[in-house]
Amino acid sequence: MTPIVLRDGEAMSVMVLNAAYMEVIAAQETPDNAALREQMIYTLAHECGHIHDLDVRATRMPDIILKQRLSFRDGLLLGIASGCWDEYIACRLSAFIARESALLPLEDTFCAALERTRDRANAAIRQYRMHADVSRVTKEVAEIYKRVMVYAAYMIGHLDGIEGDAAAFVSRALNTLERHPYFKPFFSRLRDELRVLHSTYGEWKGLDVYEPLKRLSDELLKLGGVDIQPRADEAIYVNIPFSPETMPTVEEQMAFLAVKGTDAQK
Repeated sequence: MTPIVLRDGEAMSVMVLNAAYMEVIAAQETPDNAALREQMIYTLAHECGHIHDLDVRATRMPDIILKQRLSFRDGLLLGIASGCWDEYIACRLSAFIARESALLPLEDTFCAALERTRDRANAAIRQYRMHADVSRVTKEVAEIYKRVMVYAAYMIGHLDGIEGDAAAFVSRALNTLERHPYFKPFFSRLRDELRVLHSTYGEWKGLDVYEPLKRLSDELLKLGGVDIQPRADEAIYVNIPFSPETMPTVEEQMAFLAVKGTDAQK
């Protein structure tokens, strides 16, 4: 991983590597370690992609990264939007290293996430009906949908990096989208918006470049049952409409009350 930190007021990357895996790069290449070696070289290239991207953005927006204060709503939506861009560009820049071989785990991860995203988000909202913590459920649901958006961005970035056709390289992902049609328009629009961002890469002047992705993220959260409404005074107001899928079952209510009773006795 390559997190961003502020050091002496300047945004910088810190690359964190697991030596237990990376030591294969220093070892003699053999048929037994060839696959792991290739994977680690690709991983290193991917993390270098993040470093390059930070340099490009910090050069164009020196007083913004980790310095600009945002409202709860804008911060949450920007987190989704920037997360998608970060992984898209890192995958696009590093795709030439592993070519098609890196796509399988990216496709696996996306498919697994999409299969469970809506159920997990609905379960979080059902819990909210009982614990009534609006900030908690908003962050939980946003994180669940952010995950599937970012995993889609990984895959799209690699496809664009190798100029690969989705039907030819990630047919299983397309089949998974058919089983979860609510996400199909978001997948297509995410791909289009990321490509538009890439077309102006290196020319950005502010966070407004993320607005289309923020709007897309906002629409997905609304579809998922969490409407974070903007307020001029920056107060947090979230509308979470009732639906059959987000009403707690009797079993869930009993489990919640049991845990609450146990906590009260401590």
